[in-house]
Parts: sequence; structure tokens; C-alpha cells
Amino acid sequence: MAFYSRYEPLQPVMITIPFVEQATECVKTARDSVCLIKEGGFYAPTVRTVVKDLGQHAMENFIKAQLVSLNVVLNLARPMSEALIDSSAPLVVRHILDDDCDVNLADLRIIFDRAKTGMFGDYYNGIGLADICGWIDAYICEKCAEFERWHQNNYKRPRL
Repeated sequence: MAFYSRYEPLQPVMITIPFVEQATECVKTARDSVCLIKEGGFYAPTVRTVVKDLGQHAMENFIKAQLVSLNVVLNLARPMSEALIDSSAPLVVRHILDDDCDVNLADLRIIFDRAKTGMFGDYYNGIGLADICGWIDAYICEKCAEFERWHQNNYKRPRL
């Protein structure tokens, strides 16, 4: 089974779709992501860590691979062109890095899996950068709510 260690540097093979899927298979929801990480039972590198260890280009390539996979799975009438995918990937990475909430690779897998299953709606006119950033923002809101819920359940108990 694939796994990540917070004490060892990332390797390029660890940022491939099959490796990420295998290493993050225990995380199905934002709640899983928060609980497993906060309880110390799971570690997934954040986008910031990937950029720091492997460079922004590696993260952009991962996003591009996800977008190509998304185009194939959704069978869109107007799929994203190669030029659009190439120009969108750096902007998606920048959008994630500009946010205060740390998005990890498990979160990205969840976001793209949800998009593939249509959880974010129908894609009659294809998808674009605004759609992708909207999915990320919606997931970040959900994850932040889960962080708040976890924090209230674990740290705001009255002490005797």
C-alpha cells in the first residue's frame, strides 16, 4: 500500500494519480480528512509541501492529469482543450496556494472524484477555470466547517 511520511521528502512518483488514489483511499469526505489528520492517524502532503519539495511544475502536472481524466470521464460535448488545461493548471495551483486553508492531496482527490460523479452539478456547456475554482472553494468551506466542528468537540469541553 502506498503511503506518505511527514519525515521523508516527496518523490515525483508520489504525485501521480494512481499513487494519490491508493495512498488516500481511507479518506472519503472532508470529515475523514479532518479527523484522521487531527488524530494523527493519517498524513497527506499539502499543495504547499508538494510545491516546496518538488516545485510548482509537479503540482501543475498533477492538476493537468486530473483535468484530462475529468474530460475523459465526463465525456463532455465541449471538453477542455489542451491549451485551456495548460493555462488553467497554474491558476488552479495559485488559487489553492492563495487560500488560508491547507488543501492536501487527499482533498484534491475528493474534489475531482466529486466532479466526476456530478456532485457539483451538470456540465452542459463544458467546464472552465471558474468551475474548478468554485469546486475548490466549496470544498474548502466544507473542510473549514469540519475543522470548526472537530475543534469544538475536542477542545471546548468543560474541565472539572
